[in-house]
This record gives sequence, C-alpha cells and structure tokens, in this order.
Amino acid sequence: MSQIRVLYDGWPLAYAPASPAALHLVTILAQLPESVSAQVALPAAAPHWLPENAEAVLAPMPNTPSGRLRWMQRTLPRLKRQAGAALLHTTQNGGPLLGGGPLVVSPAGFGAAERPGAGFAGRLADALAAGGLSRAAVLWPDDQTPPASLDSAHLRRLPGVVPHGFRAAKHGEARPFDLPEDYILYHGPGTPDALSRVLSAWSWAQAPIGEDYPLILLGLDAYALAYARYYIEAEGLVATTRLLPDATPVEAAAVYRNCTALFHPAAVGAWGGPARLAIACGKAVVGIDRPDIAHLAGPAAFLIKEDNSRDLGGGVIAIIIKENIRREVEDKARARSAAWHGTGFLDGLLAVYESLV
Repeated sequence: MSQIRVLYDGWPLAYAPASPAALHLVTILAQLPESVSAQVALPAAAPHWLPENAEAVLAPMPNTPSGRLRWMQRTLPRLKRQAGAALLHTTQNGGPLLGGGPLVVSPAGFGAAERPGAGFAGRLADALAAGGLSRAAVLWPDDQTPPASLDSAHLRRLPGVVPHGFRAAKHGEARPFDLPEDYILYHGPGTPDALSRVLSAWSWAQAPIGEDYPLILLGLDAYALAYARYYIEAEGLVATTRLLPDATPVEAAAVYRNCTALFHPAAVGAWGGPARLAIACGKAVVGIDRPDIAHLAGPAAFLIKEDNSRDLGGGVIAIIIKENIRREVEDKARARSAAWHGTGFLDGLLAVYESLV
C-alpha cells in the first residue's frame, strides 16, 4: 500500500489536552504505521508530548467561539490543501461543511451532555460542524449504539480502543499532582447541569467518606471551573474536593490508574469517554442506569436506578464501603476491556482510509 497523507485536527491537543477528543487523537497517532504520513494542524504551539511520528502544522487561532468557527470551516480545509493531504480526520463532533475533500470524523466527547456553543458564533460553529457530518465517514465503536440522527450509510463500525497507559496501575507507581492514596474521580461534562448533579450528590457522600476519599474533578475548562468553584464554596465542599483543570494525556492516564473509582452520572460519548477509560484501568464506575453506559459497561459498572442526589451519593458511598462489591466490579472491568488493547481498531481505521483515497 502506498503512503497515505492525513491531516489531523489538533485543536483539542492545544486547548483541551485532557479531553476525550485529545486522548482519542493521541491514541490514533500513537498507533499509526509508516504507511500513514501524519500531519497535525495546531492553533497554538505544539505540545512537548506530541507523538514523534506526527508533523506539526501551526496556524495560530485564538480559543474563542469565533476562532473555533474559523478553524473548522476555513483553516482546516486550507491547511489540508496546502499539505497535499488525501483526507482530513477530526476527533471533534463535526467537520467542515464545504470543501476539504474526504473527511473522517471519530466523535469524542461526553455525548449529549456537551456544552452548546456560546453566543451566535458558538451556535453557528456547532451547526456547521454538525452539518459536516453529512459528508463524513463517521467512525463509531461497535460496542455502542449510534444515535438515530446519524445516517447509517456514513457509519463505519470499529472495535473499541483506549490510549496507551490506560491500564491497571502498577504497585507503588508515582501519583501526579501530589494526589492522595485514595480518591474518587470525576472527568465528565462541565455544563452547569452536569456539575450540579455531581456536586449535589457529593454533598450527600462527603460526610462519611470525603475525608479519606476526596472528589477530584479533572479537565474542566474555564467556564466550568468558575461554576464549580462557586458551587463548592457555596455548599461547603472545599475540604473534600480538588480541581485539576489541566493535564497531559500521560498525566491523565496516571490520574485514572490511581483513582479508587470513577463517578460518571452522565451520558457516554463515542470515543475517549471517561467510562471506557476507567474500565480499561480496571476501575469501578458509578453511574446512572441508562442504556448507553449499561451497553458499554455491562457488569463492569455500579449503576444507580434513580437519578437523584441522595441515591447517587449513596452509590458512591456503597462502592467505597462495600469493598467486596467494588472488587467484583473491578474484576468485570478488567475482563470487559481486554479487547480494547488489541489491533482491531487500527486495522479498521486503515481500511476506512484506504476506501476514501
């Protein structure tokens, strides 16, 4: 097979390095064979951890709604043409509506709980990016049900995959950010509704377990951080919570490997989502009993029937104090995720690329 030149959308690497979109992009880049020439379009300086097989293509763009709009709809098609790339691949939830040639989208994020764009520019960026899906080959995990809104003719079903480093922790390994020995992890959507659900449930759980098992919130953007800080201070949760707004993919993997459990009372996205990452690390996931996470996790999650603060908080408490249940869920997680570390995803991805060029 002749070499295929692919331009990858590096916006999440620059502005949200711990996001599902960034983690999934790093997963792709790290697995690529020599038959794929990878160029990564970046709106800011290349991070030091960019995989060595990827060539950075810098096109400065501010991290604003209007900047994101210009990046997706104008800059990426232009850079693809200039690079002579055969196709464009993005891990954001959409793509350029016009121009740019063959397009591959592997949507990574928090599913239906994503924050809508702010202002007119943000809403327009979301609308045009969603329109871009109509002309894209959309990659979707074969162990998750795609939304009915996606045209089945554009879907390409691939095996699940997780980034390198998302595995069971080794005994005695170092913890980043001076984290405690035990903690509950939240790495989910940063909308006010999502954060209110998490922190309200934590207000019920913190008294019996918070001192020994604090809640760590990873990867929140500036808007989510401001809301979380306000809520935490107003509700007296400061002593049992900690905010980690940013982390490299390597650091994020270590945060997952060393947590006691993941608290994820939210939707499940397609690629790079927290529930899949935690299961890959052999960790128990506490969530709401909804079809998407039940289908993905099966018995590898502790799911709560009722979506209310008291029951969700009780679920977090139970997974800590009932160690036999947690160990059983962890065993199921390790078995569930075994196939995610194979080569099935890469084989399927290369087949998609070849079909488009």
